[in-house]
Amino acid sequence: MNRDRDLVERSLRGELRAFSALVDRYRYAVFGLCLGHTRDADTAEDMTQEAFIKAFLKLRELADPDRFAPWLRRMAINECRMWHRRRPDQISLSEAEMEAVAGQAPSPEDERVSREVRQTVLAAVGQLSEPQQQVVTLFYLEELSLDQIAAFLGISPQTANQRLYRARRQLKQEMLNMVEETLGKQKLPKNFTEEVITAALQRGRQLLEAQRWPEAKAEFRKVVSAVPDHLDAQRGLALALNGETREMMKGDQKPLDKKLLLEGLSAHEEAYRLGARDQETVWNLAELYSDLDRDAERARFLETYAAETDDPEQKFRALRQVCISYRGGDNDRAFAFHRKALAVEGIPPKERLIAYFGPPARLYCFVGQADLWLTEAEALYPHLGMPLTDTHYTYYRDQITTLGWLGKHREVVQAGRRYLELLEKEAVTEPIQCRWWISDTWALLISRGFGPLHDEEGMRAALQIAQDNLRAYDAEWQSAVARETDTQRRRELDSEYRRFFEYAISNLGVECREAGLFEEAILLMERGLKFREGGYEYLHLAIAHMQKGDHVGALEVLRRMYQSAAPRVKREIFLRVAKGTFYNNPAFASVQEDAAFLELIESTPTV
Repeated sequence: MNRDRDLVERSLRGELRAFSALVDRYRYAVFGLCLGHTRDADTAEDMTQEAFIKAFLKLRELADPDRFAPWLRRMAINECRMWHRRRPDQISLSEAEMEAVAGQAPSPEDERVSREVRQTVLAAVGQLSEPQQQVVTLFYLEELSLDQIAAFLGISPQTANQRLYRARRQLKQEMLNMVEETLGKQKLPKNFTEEVITAALQRGRQLLEAQRWPEAKAEFRKVVSAVPDHLDAQRGLALALNGETREMMKGDQKPLDKKLLLEGLSAHEEAYRLGARDQETVWNLAELYSDLDRDAERARFLETYAAETDDPEQKFRALRQVCISYRGGDNDRAFAFHRKALAVEGIPPKERLIAYFGPPARLYCFVGQADLWLTEAEALYPHLGMPLTDTHYTYYRDQITTLGWLGKHREVVQAGRRYLELLEKEAVTEPIQCRWWISDTWALLISRGFGPLHDEEGMRAALQIAQDNLRAYDAEWQSAVARETDTQRRRELDSEYRRFFEYAISNLGVECREAGLFEEAILLMERGLKFREGGYEYLHLAIAHMQKGDHVGALEVLRRMYQSAAPRVKREIFLRVAKGTFYNNPAFASVQEDAAFLELIESTPTV
């Protein structure tokens, strides 16, 4: 027979069967101990399970594996003590049992006799001293030997034998027969070991549902430390870490924790290795690669997933994301994966159109396929229907950008005016957001249409309209919030207006910079920073100063960025936004060896 030490050490290495052997070896000993305290088989079973769950989760705390039995006994005794504390109204055992029997409703004769015999036996055992109770209940459960009982109770076999002898003398012979028969019937379920593991995992799941991420993380980590290859436990740990990570990433109030991100990534990679293929695990893992700026690893992971999944929607989504991950590093490869995504059958036209938006639109320009993008996206556009949504806005935004890339600046103006006319006469789904769509469209006309056409009058007129729209937006915002009497709704309205106002003013500043209106851009960006303080906003402002020829002003903006206490700014610096922009944007080419600039940029932490 394997010694306890061997089984404990194997359990700590992740062998679930070794812990199962420990459960099988001691489950009746623990059950008997608990039964001696409670006189109720169901309660004793629950307490036994609880004791083994705690032993399973705290196994690494056992200093001496040879002392597993007495260590387990202390856990069982603690469970019994806690059970007694939860029953302050408990009276003496014999009286409680008598009242329970007397208070029972009439039942068939055989059930009544069986119940009375069992209550009588338990009452008789209850008259023994606690040490005698323990030995009697352990001895008459599943043929435990005196040596086993002695090891479990931490006493010598001689002491165990003496206690059993004295208990037998105290009990009448006929009562002893009933003890043997009654206690011998108290069996634990065959799948008790599995129930111990299941109960341990259930705790973690309940904490996940309650979004108590750190506590859930701690519970699943205990299980994983004992059973490293347990898929459910590993996936639970990954989900708990992801919940904690997303809580950290939510809003702008918390700094970024590199260690937590890396822990989440490792847990998801392990869950995926063990076979987790649910969408939550897959896309959490993809997002964590992105959070950590590991685009190449993200692309390889999603490429593998796309090749193995049979779900057309998941394949389509994964291939699109592979394209986005490779874009900027290997544009030809990224383009090839976008075409693979479009070749997936069974994808609705609207979803196919959305796949052209954002980074893929710029990708088609980079690889010389801008005309193809315009043709294919235009063919799918009618499937959007009405009313106007943010999807319509995104289509026109990318269409204008692509036309501008091709140098078709007059068509840019035509496309922009066409969209603005639609906004005037068609219903929209988001009235508040619509103000942003209007401002952003005029901003694009400044940088992609009037600016390249050297139409100073058109550019100034567009800027005036965009700014008038922002003033109307601001007035509408203040009025809507002032009219609302419900406090919660007022906060929601204020947040919604603020969010789109931030986008509108920041985007207008960026597009003015693109068009060469540096003074106007700087004023808009400074105003935008009062609403939304982020690393990107500071960097665009610094670029505007550089393009204006004001290197001192650019350096001052970068210093302000590094001195900012805003978590959102720190987060973006942490993700190498500042360093990447400094070395890749032509605006900074003349100062890339300037000591004052390098002192700031090279202090950027890396992931």
